[in-house]
Amino acid sequence: MSNEQSLVLSALTSKIKIAPEFRYNLLWPYGAYLLDVPKRLGTNDALDAAVRALVSTHSDYCAPGRRVTTRSLEEYSKALKVLRLFEGIFNENIDLTPDEWKTLVENEFDSSDPSGHMLCCLAKVPNFRRRAKLVLRSKVEDSDLVSEIRDQYQMVKDILKTLHERLESSLKTPNQPFYAHFSHLRTFALGLYIAIVFNRLLSAFDIDNAALNQESTRYAQDIVVIAKESHIYRPLGAAYLELCLGAACAGTNDPETFASAKAALLDYRGEFPGRLQPTPELTAEYTSQCLRLID
Repeated sequence: MSNEQSLVLSALTSKIKIAPEFRYNLLWPYGAYLLDVPKRLGTNDALDAAVRALVSTHSDYCAPGRRVTTRSLEEYSKALKVLRLFEGIFNENIDLTPDEWKTLVENEFDSSDPSGHMLCCLAKVPNFRRRAKLVLRSKVEDSDLVSEIRDQYQMVKDILKTLHERLESSLKTPNQPFYAHFSHLRTFALGLYIAIVFNRLLSAFDIDNAALNQESTRYAQDIVVIAKESHIYRPLGAAYLELCLGAACAGTNDPETFASAKAALLDYRGEFPGRLQPTPELTAEYTSQCLRLID
């Protein structure tokens, strides 16, 4: 390993060490995947370049009186993009088979754990979307599709209840590990995101279903509440909420709830200045179109 690689390794290790500092530590928001990166430095030029960009930009971002350039933020975003499993749900360029999605998730997450089980449900969405498009656009017969989506949605709701109970327990139980509240809050928020995904997917077949619309609005409202509770973990420890708040904007037809989600989304985006971002309205429209299969 060269001297440069040794310096990068040292810098990366300091940024992902396990410590009760959520606001700027990369490990908490982006997961234990990063722990596998140091041992792979020096084996791949692209990985080395990405780590250098990550370390450099993260250092600039965390510096007192920081002034981060647009280019730095772009490099930082690219370096973290590989961690975003959720991106592939709507990205048509990520063309994995249902078995490949299943293997990808089960290799990384414990499906017996509620949070891992939730992600296993999410991994079925690309195939559901593909089949649904054929039904809605090409009138292909698929008599089991709606019932399969409905069953998965009920499973997601059951898991979401368990995740909420875990979160409530972490608030009431003394002497919890320092990361318990952060971890349960994040998992519940991402669970709400997944619930909105399934809710809106199901609503594509029943647009005027009032019960579905009310449920989705409740999920959006819960995400807004979590965004307020997560201020102590900002900026990086709560960066995942930008994804959730985008879904909240798309998941409600209630003007007051949308306004609250929009305000929170703009507030969270303010943590990362210099990026070109669509308005919350465009974010909501795009996400809604993807979920309602009119993209």
